[in-house]
Amino acid sequence: MRIGLVGDESSHADALAGWLARHPDAGARLTAVVAPTRGWEGLDVVAEPPDLVGLVDAAVVLGRDGSHHRGAAEPLLRAGLSVFVDKPFALTSRDAAALIAQARAAGGRVTSFSALRWHRGVAGVSPARPDDVRVVRVSGPTDPASPHGGRAFYAPHAIELALALAPGPVRDLSAHPTREGVVLRCRTSCPIEIRLLGQEAPFRARVTTPSGARQAELPLGPDYFDPAAAAIMRFLAGGPSPVAHAEVLDGVRLLEAALRAEACPGR
Repeated sequence: MRIGLVGDESSHADALAGWLARHPDAGARLTAVVAPTRGWEGLDVVAEPPDLVGLVDAAVVLGRDGSHHRGAAEPLLRAGLSVFVDKPFALTSRDAAALIAQARAAGGRVTSFSALRWHRGVAGVSPARPDDVRVVRVSGPTDPASPHGGRAFYAPHAIELALALAPGPVRDLSAHPTREGVVLRCRTSCPIEIRLLGQEAPFRARVTTPSGARQAELPLGPDYFDPAAAAIMRFLAGGPSPVAHAEVLDGVRLLEAALRAEACPGR
């Protein structure tokens, strides 16, 4: 399977390339890159995402700024390719819905997910029975001054972790700016609170059950992206996505609400 890379400035580009080099049995290899910011030995270099069509079987969009993701992925989906879009999938519900609709219309496939859902610490806070989850509280780092979309660049990690711990349709969504960042509250199968804090904050998860609370700090180690790389390749090879489109859309809704609250704190 020939993989095209769109956006190589993220550390995830190196992590994905490294994972593929260590797993030749995956049956996939990087063969082309769009407008690289550094040298990629042996890869075809093209100027724009549509130039990948005919050169690759699937693509990975890794650009850091989510506002560019629709423009990068849409022509590839229109050509019927399978595409993984790194976080954030999009910055608006409109762009997210448009990408999913384009994939369905053209016979392509698209998904997005955070590697944090496979963090080893998640098992420590998840009860054996999902129905035992009563309240989920997650917090994590964000940088409002990031040149890659501000708080949107890192916020999807905490948002998706919360939705993974308490799956279900999002309702009763609210977002409130604070001195520390932004607080999101909603309900799925239970109440959820997500605190998007400053860039030095650790990822933390707390799950309340009938027998008490479980909590953990989730540091990102050097290999934290490996489970996501494996899941990306399974998806691009035709397997199911670990995140349904409805959950991808809900994640973008939460992100959109956080960005709106920060931009218009009085509303």
